[in-house]
Amino acid sequence: MTNSHSSVNDSARISDRFYLWILILVGVSGAAYLLIAVWAGWSEVIAALRSLGLAAAAAGVLASTLNYLLRFSRWLVICRALEASVPWRFNLKAYGGGLALTATPGKIGETVRSALLLRHGVPVAASLAAFFVDRLADVVGVLLLAALTAPAAFQWGYAAFALLALALGFGVARMGIAAGERLSRHFHNVAVLQTFCNWTRKASVHVGQAWQMRLVPLLVAIAMVAYGLQAAVFAAYVQSLWPAIDSTTAFHFFLVSTLAGAASMLPGGLGAMEASLIGLLVHEGMPLALATSATIGIRLVTLWFGIFIGVCSLGSLRKTNPEPFDASNPK
Repeated sequence: MTNSHSSVNDSARISDRFYLWILILVGVSGAAYLLIAVWAGWSEVIAALRSLGLAAAAAGVLASTLNYLLRFSRWLVICRALEASVPWRFNLKAYGGGLALTATPGKIGETVRSALLLRHGVPVAASLAAFFVDRLADVVGVLLLAALTAPAAFQWGYAAFALLALALGFGVARMGIAAGERLSRHFHNVAVLQTFCNWTRKASVHVGQAWQMRLVPLLVAIAMVAYGLQAAVFAAYVQSLWPAIDSTTAFHFFLVSTLAGAASMLPGGLGAMEASLIGLLVHEGMPLALATSATIGIRLVTLWFGIFIGVCSLGSLRKTNPEPFDASNPK
């Protein structure tokens, strides 16, 4: 095996040090939740969480499981469009492993999948393009759901942003290729810039392969169902704790706060999404402790359940020796 092949396999390993840093990140993020609970009134928050009951927690975990399975099925569709041939069991672990780093700005940590997929010869330009398309479909899906559940005066605004996000995918594919070619001609004597230009062209081509009219409706529909499940669970939690807020309003609040968390670029939306949810609920008359409990409850069965899946997936990959990458059959 050549040195280049060895480096590909080494990059697919999950080192003990990397795994430790992930656990530290999870621990620090968890401490923030304890502070939120203490701020809102520890005893009241705990009492409200208990009142939700195990059945509500189980329903939330089930909905989140379906959410992640649906999104993984979409990931497989994207990989197929990019002609990335990866055994589905390994791909499931790689996709799940990315969830461990959801609590990073813009979920950029999920791109750890790129290092993992190198084991099966998937170029980084292709896997990052897949990540971009995956996240963009989520944004469009959540915006469309928000448009459907918003008051009439705001529906067109959400729909307009959804159309802009939809157009962004097509724009990145076309403009990225054109920009890469133009820059390549101007900087053909600068090796580093030439490499970057080539990479930009390749990534843009991959985005175009996945973000195409025949696939976009499916990708976005999966996002709408997946996030709709989680929003429905949150609405049920709110109804259980404070029936004065109707289900549609609570459903919409979850979607708006999801967008707020994403726009904040904070790790996993931590803090921004929670503050948005709590603020919206309190504005509607829900007591602070109950609003905090509903928020913590939904985040435990969504964000934190996903992080738990990710940590387990990376732990499994950490114990697995990488398969040798065969350059003659890169799949």
